[in-house]
Amino acid sequence: MNNKVLLEKLIAFSNDNYNPIRDFSFQELTTTTNNYNKERIIIQESGYILYKGVLNARAVSIVKFGENYNSDNQYKFCFNNI
Repeated sequence: MNNKVLLEKLIAFSNDNYNPIRDFSFQELTTTTNNYNKERIIIQESGYILYKGVLNARAVSIVKFGENYNSDNQYKFCFNNI
């Protein structure tokens, strides 16, 4: 799915208000999760691990997908959990 479709879905989902989604570097995510430390795990499922952290003074959750979790499923998971 391309960015145009994602943007349209986000706007429709949020009653025509656009709240931009930030992207973060690998280094920022590694630092925030303390190198993906097990103590930061919220939940671990078969296809992903959900970590907690604080980034730019805001609580965040970070998903790290397993190798067998395909990109279509990653996209759907992320969009449905915004």
